[in-house]
Amino acid sequence: IAAYPDLNQFTFTQEDGTGWGDAPVNNENYEKYGTHAVEAIRFINVLSEKLDKYLKENNIDREIRIVDFAYSHIQQAPVRVNSDGSMQLMEPDLHYKGNVGVMICTSNVNSYFSLYHPQNAAAEQNIQKWKMISDTFYFWMYDANFQDYLLPFDNFSSMQPNYQYAYENGAIYLFDQMQWNNVSGTDWYRLKQYLSSQLLWNVQLDVPHLIEEWFENYFKDAAPEMKRLFDEERAWFAHLAEEDPTSVGSINTKKLLNAQYWPKNLLEGWLDAIDEAYAAIEEYKSEDPALYTKLYDRICQESISFRYLLVTLYPDSFDDLAAEKASLKADCFRLGVTRSAEFQQVGDTL
Repeated sequence: IAAYPDLNQFTFTQEDGTGWGDAPVNNENYEKYGTHAVEAIRFINVLSEKLDKYLKENNIDREIRIVDFAYSHIQQAPVRVNSDGSMQLMEPDLHYKGNVGVMICTSNVNSYFSLYHPQNAAAEQNIQKWKMISDTFYFWMYDANFQDYLLPFDNFSSMQPNYQYAYENGAIYLFDQMQWNNVSGTDWYRLKQYLSSQLLWNVQLDVPHLIEEWFENYFKDAAPEMKRLFDEERAWFAHLAEEDPTSVGSINTKKLLNAQYWPKNLLEGWLDAIDEAYAAIEEYKSEDPALYTKLYDRICQESISFRYLLVTLYPDSFDDLAAEKASLKADCFRLGVTRSAEFQQVGDTL
């Protein structure tokens, strides 16, 4: 607090990928409440009281909020749902103090569907439980499959309604985590960044218009071909979601890395569309080489997921598989896609 005099919100949270205390009280609480959130809430409330005392004793005139993270071991809220559907705290003291807020983690949400969709009913109910515990809300959403960055990941139908949900539920902050440790990402990554940057200012914007605008400006002469490819891929995801809702939307699975979900002719057709997009910008190769290179790279980036699926699921299709993988790997590194998953390098995958 002394080191950062301009900040008024501090997180006090668990690290990612850690364990939890195994003292008897931890195990007893989990047996009783089904979550470790009880310890977190009580601990943060003690910290809150000590913080207030510290500010007063040192005559520090600042409003400071502590932010906890409803994630992993404390993702489930200690709130009981009664037979009539009403909710109540499992213990009277399980409410954050006034200077504490909670970051709602949506890692348990199917990101293809919105928080309003029945597929996410349990996760949405858990958010409503947290609303009984905290008066201040932050949201941490996800925009990638962290087990496999190279797989296509469609959350275009859920992005705007989820942002609207956060707004309507009083969130004061929203973070949408993408492929955070890649310089750039795969499968319409830049479009997702653009939509997020717009919707964070106004959740009511016309998303179809934003998408059309982005394609026209980002791909220029190749916009019709790339927009058709985008629409076809989204239509395929709608088909997958209808056939098997569990095959889409997870941020932590390799389930889609299976030939049953990606017919070879479908992938080859999408790469034909990529070739048509290259042809649409051919004139710039001599007229404006710098623009040609920029547009070529943007188109090439959208080919990565389809090429990855082909070399992985249909390796016998290639006369020289090693050369095909080397070409794909070179494009990945050239375009800033150096990681194939959150904790895996592209070189280890290809």
